Parts: sequence; C-alpha cells; structure tokens
Amino acid sequence: MKNNGKVVLSLIIAFVLSAYLQDRLPSFTVYAIKIPFIIAAFVYFAFRHNWIIGIIATALSAVFGDGLSLSCGIAYLIVCSLTTILIYFFLKKQLVENSISCGLIALPLTLVLLLIQYFCIVVYEGVSLPFYFLLTKLLLTAVITAIVTVVLSELFYRFEIIVGNKEVVNEELG
Repeated sequence: MKNNGKVVLSLIIAFVLSAYLQDRLPSFTVYAIKIPFIIAAFVYFAFRHNWIIGIIATALSAVFGDGLSLSCGIAYLIVCSLTTILIYFFLKKQLVENSISCGLIALPLTLVLLLIQYFCIVVYEGVSLPFYFLLTKLLLTAVITAIVTVVLSELFYRFEIIVGNKEVVNEELG
C-alpha cells in the first residue's frame, strides 16, 4: 500500500456513493428489496485492504448503514465488526483476493444482517411477517447483494487502479 491517505479518500467516496445509491434507489419486487450497497463497499475495503482500512470501513458502514436502516441501529455495527474479525483471522488465508470472493463474503453477511434487523423490528415495533415471505426476502436480498458486490468490487478495484492505490494483478495466477 503506497498511500493510506488516498485509500481513505477512495473509501470515503465509495461509502458516500454507496449510501446515496442505497437511499435513493427505490425498492423493487413485492418483497420491497433495497439493495445494500453499503455492504458491497464494506466487503471490498475490508477484504482487499489491510486491517486498518477494514476498521475504518466497519465504522463507516455502521454510521451509514445503521443510519439508513429502519431497525434498532446497531445491526451493521455488530455484523461488520464480527465480519472484519472473521476476514482477518480466517478468510484472507482461505480465499483468493478478488471480486468473486467479495461476493461470497457478502452473501452470508447479508443474511445475518437482515435477520438481526428483522429481529429488532419484531422486538421494538411488534411487527411480524409470515415465514415464507421473510425467507424469500432474505434469500433474494442476499443473492442480489452478492451479485451487486461482485460488480461493485470490480468497479472499486478499477477505480483504485486509476487513482494509483492498487496495481494491476493477473488474477488467474491468484
């Protein structure tokens, strides 16, 4: 890593754009799915950079994600903190550092995040949804988020190459 200042600036730009997209794009399908772009930004910066950038990404995802969500306000903080620990102690050793791996991390992360948010809504608001509705929404949102994470991770990587934060690596060699 050549310049942490440029990486932090890229991180802030990515999170602001992700939060804007997550807030402004309408939900779709009968399940009212909002794509969690903030998860994509978090996973990219936590997985493809060092642990300091991962901690900053955790803090930004907690601020932006919990600020935009309608749940208890700590779901992103809990899930992203645990994911950061998991990434640095296990996943960096097991997965190749590429966009597909970011999508693989985003899939279960989204499931856990949505379950915590649903639990908070049930506890605090007293609203419950039918099981089939919840299960379908969870699975659709997780799959869509994983796909969006792969695409955004590749875009973030290309942006960082242009800015000078990353160098071009032949991903076929691992």
